[in-house]
Amino acid sequence: MELTFEEREQKVLESIGKIFEVFDGMTQDYVKLIREHHKVVTAGFESSLPGRKTAVCMYSDEYISQHRAKTKEAVRQLKKVYIDKAKEVINSIKEKYGVKLPEPPEVPSSPDEQMRYQLERNNNITLWKAQLETATVMELRSLYQEHQSNPDFMILFKAELRKREDSADLQKLILEIENPPGDKAFDRLKQIEIGLDNINQIEHFPVNLKNGFKGISFRDIDDDLDKYPIPEGTPGIPYRPVFDIKED
Repeated sequence: MELTFEEREQKVLESIGKIFEVFDGMTQDYVKLIREHHKVVTAGFESSLPGRKTAVCMYSDEYISQHRAKTKEAVRQLKKVYIDKAKEVINSIKEKYGVKLPEPPEVPSSPDEQMRYQLERNNNITLWKAQLETATVMELRSLYQEHQSNPDFMILFKAELRKREDSADLQKLILEIENPPGDKAFDRLKQIEIGLDNINQIEHFPVNLKNGFKGISFRDIDDDLDKYPIPEGTPGIPYRPVFDIKED
């Protein structure tokens, strides 16, 4: 049984949580990338006590800079991978709850069935031709909505449109056919897609996206890359723990 618009809209709203569930684990993956860079920055350093010399980092500034750039690119790719997965969920929701047009008629294979099919096809063409010639614009719209998946009907329909005298109502119908309106039940999904595209384009990293847009916060990636851990007892530098992010 076909769902009503209100039922489809409700089903879509109930499915939105599944879109954001995809992002569970993304922040942890981000933390791993940042920590890997911190290991490069701090490689060779040891805990120091006052008056004790700290070992020099084993990597050059050039290598660290290159690794930093690679890490930032990895973060961008991480966002994209998760956002692409979320869009796959959005498309599956559209597929499940979208309005499905009837399939075009299938041509049978056996000779007897083909004869019956051709007879029915000829009858339909005769009927549609008569209906289209006398139909008002409103009736044309109704016929189009009912039979638009049938190639024979569409040939007759387009021919009838070309024959008609131009009018405002006819132009409105043609515009509707050439630019079909989006499914209103998917308006919220469209908003989410736009939001995800915006997040994908900005430089900052989104945290807590698994709970939706309302609870989201953004991390400055450069700032996080600078927050490498500093051991207790390092002369002149306050202790800084291993980088981590806690989500709600």
